[in-house]
Amino acid sequence: MGKDFGKRGVHVVYGLLGLKTHSKVAMVIRKEGDGIRRYLHLATGNYNAITALTYEDIGMFTCDEEMGVDATDLFNYLTGYSSKKEYLKLLVAPINLRSRMEALISREIEIQKTGGEGHLIFKINSLVDRKMIQLLYLASQAGVKVDLYVRGICCLRPGVPGVSETYKLPVSSDVFLEHSRIYYFTTEVMKRFIWAVQI
Repeated sequence: MGKDFGKRGVHVVYGLLGLKTHSKVAMVIRKEGDGIRRYLHLATGNYNAITALTYEDIGMFTCDEEMGVDATDLFNYLTGYSSKKEYLKLLVAPINLRSRMEALISREIEIQKTGGEGHLIFKINSLVDRKMIQLLYLASQAGVKVDLYVRGICCLRPGVPGVSETYKLPVSSDVFLEHSRIYYFTTEVMKRFIWAVQI
């Protein structure tokens, strides 16, 4: 398929050496009036007609200017035209996803400690990262309400007295494979929408 695109003048990029390009981002840039406008689609799905019949996924269309700038920077990074590693709204692994996730969880802990109501909701494929699990335990110990929807392997133990008492791990099963990933932070809900991508 890539060779066919190439024959028609399309620039095909196969990813970065040593990294699996896993993000699902499509962008159309149009000249409108005196400037340009970016139309962006961000998804958890694979743009695959076969898996689309059996996977549950989500996608978002947006003309948000900051997200469009981020997507442009991301594509330039993937094609080797830029080494920029700062993004306005996108959380990009392995560049800033971990540090931003840790900061957002830590902020929920601070909200809880100062009399607020910290709340985290994660819908993810698996949870095996030791450092992230330790941080989530700290959130529970601080009293942050945490709802985890984990499709596969989960190494976090809920309901351990003094460690993970505030955790709920609902089980969800449907005819479709649960494939979407969603991260909810109380502090981000009213301010902006953040999309995490993995390159």
